[in-house]
Amino acid sequence: MRKYPKNISLLKLCLIIRLLCGNYCKITSSSILNSFIKLYCVFVLLITSLCIFGSSDEKILIIPHICAFAEFSFNVLFNMVYGDSYYQKYCNVMMSNDVVMWKKKILLLPNRVLMRIFIFLVARTMFIVFQIVKYGSKTTIFLLLSVDTILISCDFNYLTVYVIVTSIYYRIMLLKRCVERIIVPINIVGRNECANSISATREVLLHYKLVLDNLQSIGKFLYVLLLKSLMFGLVRTVLYMYRIASNYAHKVDKFILIFDLGEMIYNIAVISVTAFICDMTANSVNNMKSMINKQHMQCSDESLRHELETTLEYVKRRQFPFNIRSFTTMDMSLPIRILTTSITYTIVVIQFVNFKL
Repeated sequence: MRKYPKNISLLKLCLIIRLLCGNYCKITSSSILNSFIKLYCVFVLLITSLCIFGSSDEKILIIPHICAFAEFSFNVLFNMVYGDSYYQKYCNVMMSNDVVMWKKKILLLPNRVLMRIFIFLVARTMFIVFQIVKYGSKTTIFLLLSVDTILISCDFNYLTVYVIVTSIYYRIMLLKRCVERIIVPINIVGRNECANSISATREVLLHYKLVLDNLQSIGKFLYVLLLKSLMFGLVRTVLYMYRIASNYAHKVDKFILIFDLGEMIYNIAVISVTAFICDMTANSVNNMKSMINKQHMQCSDESLRHELETTLEYVKRRQFPFNIRSFTTMDMSLPIRILTTSITYTIVVIQFVNFKL
């Protein structure tokens, strides 16, 4: 198996669960074993397809789950073609860059981020347990397992994107602290301090470039995953809203209403958390630019002024590409846009379904 950083055992566990749910990844150099893994992923896709389309149980097999199956199929096919080599390469390059910059290995993600991932996994597990307790029986167990496999697979593909953008944010915060520690001489004194500040400024510029180069190397994959998550997530939110409104009007079991509401909130949360991190990263970069600009204006040493000016110009010209071109921006307002758009389309769907000539 290709080596991931040693201190991300939870992410290794996520990799194993993704594989069990049918998301192909290259874990060995043997082409024969990799072929068997691909066959297993195809087998998972076929079995879930038979269970989904061979059932008529409307209590378990709801329309949002059909949409989730479409997303699941996309994930399986996408990983069959590309695997997760881009993700492994990204993690390994990031850790190598950390050694260059910080002269030591640091965590790919801080422990508090791993705790958030763990909370999402616990929430999904609770949904699965509630569903099995409510609907579990000998006749529906395979359908339940198929639906849960689909939802878990989608969740772990969201987590892949979350890990990427969070690791970027974590390193930008480290760079921001480095900028804060740069000593800017107001008077021409302390040549040693100026030399250290020049060296620190060059290191900030170098590592900022390395972080962006690493992100750019997986840019097209990240763009596809973000766009896929937003599109399918929006459709699932609309379908959950319509189902909640319809069930409320027909006064169905309160458990179903609560379960659907919980799934809808969870669906919006796993999409929005990535947008929050993207927005926080953009704000951190802007704050870093402001600090460098202030240091540049206060600095009296020509050599250090030149290095600060070069770094500032580079950061201004090379921003983080955290926008989905021609679709939406990844910022704090994303959940509001999802809700307003979902409400609009839900009203349209209700009117269309109840339309009578």
